[in-house]
Amino acid sequence: MTTDRQHTASPRQQIAKFVKRLLLGLLVVVLLVLGLLAGLVSSEGGTRFLAEQAKDWLGEDIRWQELNGRAVGPLEIRGLQVSLPGIEVEINRLALDWQPGALMQGKLHITRFEAENGSVVLAPGEPPGSPDSSVTFDPTTLQPPMDLHISDARIREVAVYQGDALLQRIKTLEMAATSSGAEIFLQHFDIRVPEGGLAMNADTALRSSMPLRMEVAWDWRMPAATVADPAADSASKASAATVPLQGELRLDGSIDWRAAIHADLDYEIAVEGVDALAPELPRNLALSGRFKGAQSDARVQIEQLTLALSDTPLTLEVVGTVDDLDAETLASDLSVTWQGLQWPINAPEPMMSSTRGQLEFSGSPSAYDLAFDGSLAGDGIPPGQWQLRGSGDETSFTFETLTGS
Repeated sequence: MTTDRQHTASPRQQIAKFVKRLLLGLLVVVLLVLGLLAGLVSSEGGTRFLAEQAKDWLGEDIRWQELNGRAVGPLEIRGLQVSLPGIEVEINRLALDWQPGALMQGKLHITRFEAENGSVVLAPGEPPGSPDSSVTFDPTTLQPPMDLHISDARIREVAVYQGDALLQRIKTLEMAATSSGAEIFLQHFDIRVPEGGLAMNADTALRSSMPLRMEVAWDWRMPAATVADPAADSASKASAATVPLQGELRLDGSIDWRAAIHADLDYEIAVEGVDALAPELPRNLALSGRFKGAQSDARVQIEQLTLALSDTPLTLEVVGTVDDLDAETLASDLSVTWQGLQWPINAPEPMMSSTRGQLEFSGSPSAYDLAFDGSLAGDGIPPGQWQLRGSGDETSFTFETLTGS
């Protein structure tokens, strides 16, 4: 004979069975919700529904006229308007595609980003004032919460304004970049504006002491040093109004953002077409050197700035300070030493030359002291060792001493 006790589960077993059924029910609900969300974001109708809900929630800060595609990509938005404190953006067409599966690997992978025909309006700038020394820049705060991979980003025909003033018109901008933790790799950044453009690649890391490696190739149309012939036609005058230049820049070193901003950078600069600016200059210039210094408040401390000009004996070094960066007129206390200085730079018979020397400058253009000690020779200058001391302003100079031997 079987007792009722054998057919009746204990209270502990009943509770365990209830918890299992509850958890199973919750799992089914979660899966249904996830399936519903997946269905919404993976379909055009669902994406439009979610976008309309977001539109109501965002209010007037973000608006658009038309949205096509899926939230999981590809997605296209037309008539996009974004209004945030200090900036307003209008884009006629924005296209986006990405790989949602990369999120499972802790990465945001944007395969395509395109923005065409628009404007960026910045709020009018505040009057210049003294920098707030209490505010420091900490690169570590910019580190994204996950790795980022941008395969192809393109911007076309976007104008940048500050208030009503046009700052720059961007014809095209193309970029590809990745981040891994604090490391940033800019594979390429190409921008074209009416005056010219640049192509850049760089590596850095978002640390207080940021390593930096950067290569830039650029071209630009500079204002001409001479005025076109008045008798020339309009096309000739327009051509003579600007001078095409192109060149390259390489930087390698570090920038430390703790307390005073401290930079230690090796550089290489090459420029082609320089002779169009002044006939005394060579067609091509190539120089290299090192900058080591710091900026704090309104002062730049130049610990070392060196320059060596290729294919010439010229080497130069600058040390000192530059003050009043926030004022209309800079003040400085600089010492410049050189070897192999001459003008014109590479002329076989220069107008002026100095085998070696030193120049000290203290003050501003409106009131300064000047001291020179070095070899000097040239047109109307007897060759020898010269010493000069004096003071001046923007209109006159007074010699205190002038000796030569």
